[in-house]
Formats: sequence, C-alpha cells, structure tokens
Amino acid sequence: MLEPIKIGEYSLEFVDFLILFLIGYVTIRWLRHAIFGSADELERKIIENSSKSEAVENRDLNLDELKEFSGQEGRPSYVAFNGNIYDVSKSSALFRSRDFRHLIGTDATEQLILSLTEEKKGEQYENALEYWEGFLDRKYTKIGNLI
Repeated sequence: MLEPIKIGEYSLEFVDFLILFLIGYVTIRWLRHAIFGSADELERKIIENSSKSEAVENRDLNLDELKEFSGQEGRPSYVAFNGNIYDVSKSSALFRSRDFRHLIGTDATEQLILSLTEEKKGEQYENALEYWEGFLDRKYTKIGNLI
C-alpha cells in the first residue's frame, strides 16, 4: 500500500490527493472556459479580428506622400520595400529599434538588403529580396504600392 503524502503537518492518502488534484484541475478548466470561452470561440474571435485588420484600403503613394507616414503626430508608420508599402504601426519593434527607425516613411529596399549579414544575405541580391519580402509579408499588412 502507498504511504500517505505529507504536506506540512497534514497527511493525505494517495486517493485523497488524487481527488483534490482532479477537483483543482476541473475548477481551473471551468474558470478558463468561463473567462476566455471555448477554444473554438477564441479561434473564431482571432480570425474575425485578423480579417478586420487586413481590410485596409489600397493606398498607392509616391515617395513624398510616404514621408508623411513616419509615425509622428498620431499618423501610422509605413515602410516601402520593393514597390510594396507596409503598415508597421501595430508591431513595429524592428522599425522602432535604433538601427531601423530612420526607415519609417521611406523606401527601405536598399537599406534592408544591405543590413543583412553575409550569412543571411548569401551571394545573390534575389535571396535578400526574397528574405525581406517574406518577412514583411508575414509580419505586417501590405497596404499599397509605391508609385
């Protein structure tokens, strides 16, 4: 037979410990469901919110117009890369860093390609273009084209 489990000065039999553990587990699961809803409901809310944020009007801008979107005075932060314009306002940790903040409101194609280390950049210019386009497409919302 199993020895009682000692917690401080209290002693619990294994069955008592198992029952208390299950009660705690069920209570936590119930609270999580009561507060956050079911996993399906949470996933539905995430999908709804992401589709709302992607419903951005197409904004084609020239370089002078793009300069106005530098994140100053409550304006959004836009960055152009390879002819595409991305809204980096919501998640712009990269573009708020000391090394990249000067790129907001500009065509950052050349600077981003040059910023890659030789290991990431590889030997071809196209690899750097593919890398940055993939990164920007995954992380930020494309809102238009640079004209």
